[in-house]
Amino acid sequence: MKLSRKNWNSYVTRLSAINKTAGKKMQAWINKHGTDNVEALVEYAYALTSKYGEAASAVACQMYDEIAAIQKVHVPPAEPKPTQNIKYVDKAIRSTLDRAPSTVPGTVSEMVKRTGAETTLKNAQRDGAYFAWVPNGDTCAFCITLASNGWRRASKKTINGDHAEHIHKNCDCEFAISFNGPGEIEGYDPDKYLAMYEDAEGASWKDKVNAMRRVQRTDPEVRERINAQQRSAYKARQERRLPADEGIFITVDTREGKEYDIIKPHNLYKNLNKTTAGKKAIELMESNGYSVRLIYGWKDPNTEHGKRTLGDINKSKKLVRIYVDETKTIEETAKTLVHEANHIRDYGDCRKSEVFCEMQASKHQLRRNTLTGDEIRNIMKWAKANYGNLKWKER
Repeated sequence: MKLSRKNWNSYVTRLSAINKTAGKKMQAWINKHGTDNVEALVEYAYALTSKYGEAASAVACQMYDEIAAIQKVHVPPAEPKPTQNIKYVDKAIRSTLDRAPSTVPGTVSEMVKRTGAETTLKNAQRDGAYFAWVPNGDTCAFCITLASNGWRRASKKTINGDHAEHIHKNCDCEFAISFNGPGEIEGYDPDKYLAMYEDAEGASWKDKVNAMRRVQRTDPEVRERINAQQRSAYKARQERRLPADEGIFITVDTREGKEYDIIKPHNLYKNLNKTTAGKKAIELMESNGYSVRLIYGWKDPNTEHGKRTLGDINKSKKLVRIYVDETKTIEETAKTLVHEANHIRDYGDCRKSEVFCEMQASKHQLRRNTLTGDEIRNIMKWAKANYGNLKWKER
């Protein structure tokens, strides 16, 4: 029975989400604590590979049992493969730190993915099922070579133990299994991959893999995808190096229990400098000696009444506070900042002041220096709905 590409992609997507989440958690931890304390780094990496490795293993077991049921084969329920032990994690993390410290999150994702793959291999070997390495997404030359092997019966000889050592970073390929002889997955054509392998130049398999890599590099579409991935990776590395405190910005994070991403001041400066309203907001705060606190973990009591506090200003302390749990994005945080900064002009505690500040915030958001009559009228309605207790202007 052929497994639809839709069902297969659903399985791959679930596993990929687990692997990537583990990597993101590791990156967030590094952003906050750095990599100098190797023991603490290894301990956290081990906790992540255990937690998310168990999740990946559970998904692999579920898929294994579902295929057995579809093919009407009676085998014992799939058993999860134990997650990577502390010695394995310690060695992997220290080796990555020596070679390329910025790829530690990728190593964590890789170990989680490996646990799921090894679960499939372990059960396939137990039941004598067939297995195949099925490409997904942008497939590297090495994975194409593995895919060219097609369907093989699982045994100690074909699997070489139960360790999926070939798994590498940024790979979405997965093992598929079949019980009634070689299986069928929509879109998986091992003969096609075998032809690609055999047509590649070289006497050894390593020579052929390198030849296929060179061919991939010369393909315009492949080259552009690779370049895009490299640009994205470079941007992510640069982002991780940006400080949490910069210029007038101070980050205050009181959240506990897990690691979180934060909005970096560098990106707020970049956003604000795109418009005249944003630049004037920065100038207002800097020239008047204000600082900005980007606050995470603050519980807004107004949410119980259906309202949200995005930010506020304390003129006596020359302090603007932005509650990033509420603003969430760089764009909304910058807009709120423009609004609060314009209160420095001191037009009084009145609705007219709120209208003026929101007009400047909207100009920044819309990337314009003027607003239409309808846009201004909508802002006035917004001010009346939210600040109806205030007079239109101070006398």
